[in-house]
Parts: sequence; structure tokens; C-alpha cells
Amino acid sequence: MNQLRIFLFAVIINLSFFAFSQRFAVNLSSGINFSTINYNSSSGKWQSLTGPVNGVSMDYNLTNFLSIRTGIDYLSISYKYKNYYNPQLYLIESSFWPGYFIQQEWRVSYLRFPLSLSFRTPTRLSFYTSAGYYFSSLLKNHVTNEFNPPDKDQGLIFIHGLSYHFENNLKVFTEVRYSIGKEEIKIPNGDKNGTIELSLGLGYQFPSSSNKKYNKNSFKDSLNPLLLIEYTAGSNMSIPVGDNEAYYQPEPGICAGFSFIIQGKGNLSLITGIEYHRRSYSLQDSSSLYYYYSQPAISKYVDAKTSIDYLTVPISVNFSFGNKTKFYWGIGLYDAIRINARVTGITIRDSQSEAYVVKEKLQVYDNIKDEFNNNEMGWLLNAGAFLPVFRKYRLDIGLRYQSAFNDIFKQAYQGNIRLNSINMTVGFIIPII
Repeated sequence: MNQLRIFLFAVIINLSFFAFSQRFAVNLSSGINFSTINYNSSSGKWQSLTGPVNGVSMDYNLTNFLSIRTGIDYLSISYKYKNYYNPQLYLIESSFWPGYFIQQEWRVSYLRFPLSLSFRTPTRLSFYTSAGYYFSSLLKNHVTNEFNPPDKDQGLIFIHGLSYHFENNLKVFTEVRYSIGKEEIKIPNGDKNGTIELSLGLGYQFPSSSNKKYNKNSFKDSLNPLLLIEYTAGSNMSIPVGDNEAYYQPEPGICAGFSFIIQGKGNLSLITGIEYHRRSYSLQDSSSLYYYYSQPAISKYVDAKTSIDYLTVPISVNFSFGNKTKFYWGIGLYDAIRINARVTGITIRDSQSEAYVVKEKLQVYDNIKDEFNNNEMGWLLNAGAFLPVFRKYRLDIGLRYQSAFNDIFKQAYQGNIRLNSINMTVGFIIPII
């Protein structure tokens, strides 16, 4: 509780400082959050539910590129957990039954006090990204007889947004936020709070001599900018490689992120950033495990898809050539941090004797993040083309191949598997300096 009081005191001091400054903006926002609980149950399904998120925030401009943000948010987070349940049936001739779920739901409301550092493009149409820390205080527990959450929480918050500034100092913006809690929330089979939030807002940039340039600036006209920022999104195809690889099938996934491009001499550039990757593969065979091929102890057919979520930090050196449309290729390294993993699908088991035949079908939705290594490293190859659009911007049509150095599993039951991938992305590049 003392930490929360200290943080609130710091927020009040910041707001007081902002109130006597001409270098700040005030923002009102409203949106929706999707619960993404970090859970420790190995089976069953946590279903994402929606809730409101509303808030007021203040930005203090340190420079044309950097600002400090603080404020107060109200958010209501809802959770639904579906636990497996199998009825007891005995010696039923030609019987069939699915494994089904028992549902439990919880909902809590918080006041959240974030403090973050933002990097933005100093332009009328501005892209920005923020990272920071938050404290939150519990307002209401809507299921008091089953669930006793802590009266406070704290954690990390990340924000990506797009804003447009009008001549009268008003601005409109849209944001995507991702929060990761640190406190145990004491839900059965649960672990920590987490949300993905989408919001729209209206802000006012208080006028000052330092803000005039910021409000009316345009994207850099230089043909050879030194620093650019790129926002990318696309899909990937994972390729299992290793022992018993014939039992695994490639599956598509998604990827998104942002990068900084540092232009060097000639046609060389250095690229690094932060990306989210969901990589997937499937297993369709007889196996005693849903996510890993293992010689079956009993006759069980598995048709399941495994998905692993990573935060990836790539770094590469690219060489480009061409005039109006530029082509490029590059080579580099990447480091990926595993943040989640799950397996979904069905499993069917047959058992029979002279008296009966039983077919059992189970719907699988299991948390298996502890089965995978926490970190993955590898090398990458880039290739693509830069297409000029609207004179000052570029579209990046890119292709990347990633090859891992290490296996994905913590334990190799009957062999090792690496998960390589091919990424196909479209990026929007903005010159900054």
C-alpha cells in the first residue's frame, strides 16, 4: 500500500507541474479491453472477455520526440474459465461422449495510474510508442463469495498509437495498449492480470513556442533521412525441423511490430525493433502427447494445433539498390522471448473387448508454456522492396527467413525439434530525421 501512495503522490506532483506548464497536452479516451490472463493451469480454457476502459491522461513534451505520460484509467476486467469434465460411463456398447467444460466467471474493476515514456514522430500525423509502469487499486469485486483479489496490482504497460493534430491545437488519436500485471490475483488456476485495449480519444495541445513547430511540422522531405520508423504486420509459416519432423505439419501464424531504420553510408542500413510473433504447427497422428510426437502407450489419435507466442528483437544489416523503387537484402540475428503457448484440437481414443466398443473424444485446450524453452536465438535473412507512396513515405513489401539455433522444447522426449519460419509482411515507413 505504501508503494501505491508514493506512486499517487508522484502522479499528483506531475499533474501539478503540468498545470503550470505550457508544454503539455490533456487527453480523454474511451475504449474496450480484452482480458488476457496469465494463467498456470495446464488444462482447461481461459476465454477472453471484454470490458470498458476509460481515462484521462497528460503528456509533457520533453523534446519534439520524447514525452512523459501519466493519468488515471478506469477499467473493468472479466474472466471466464472452462474446466474439463468427463461423466462416468461404464461398459456402454458403441458409446460416444465428448469431454466438455464447466464454466466459472469473475469480474473486477480497477483504477489504474500509469507513468510511461513516449517516443513519437514530430509531425501533424504522428505515430508514437510508449513503455512504462502502472499501479492500480481495486474498486469492486463483483463475485465476492468466490474470489478475493488483492486490493492493488502493479505491472508493465505498452502503448502504440496514431494521432492527428488540427490547427486549433485539438487532436484525435487511436491507441492499442498491452498491460502485464505482477500481483497474484488468486483465481483458481489463474495467475496475473493482463489486458489488450483498443481506444479512441480527443486531446488538446496547449499552445507554446516549443509546440508551434511540433504542431505544424511535416514529415522530412530529405531524400536521404538518417532515421526512419517502420510499422509492420503480416503472417508467417512455421516449419518444424528435426527428429520425427514428418509427424509435424507447418501452420500459419501472425506477426506485427515496429522497427527503427538507421541509414548508414552508401546503401547500407541497420534495422532493429520489437515484434510479436505467433508461430504454430500441428500434429495429426497417434501419439500419447497432444503437442509432441511420442510413441503411444494406448491407441489415441491426436489432431491438434500448437501455438507459441514470442516477443522478438531482430537486428540486421541491409543492402539496398535501385532508384525510385528500391530492392534490398540483408542478414542478421534475432532473440525471441517465449510469453505463452497453448495446444488446441481433439483427441480420440478407442477401446474395445468382446462385450463393448467405446470411442472417447476429448476437446483439447491446454496451457503448455512450461513445456517450451523461455528463450530462442537464431539467424535471419531479409529481402524485399521499398515502394514510394505519397512522396515522403514508403511501403515495405518484405520476406524474412528465420532459423533457430536451439530446440523449442525443454525436454526432448523422443528427439529434438527446431521451429524455423518464413515471414511475409507489409510495412509503412516514416522518415524522422
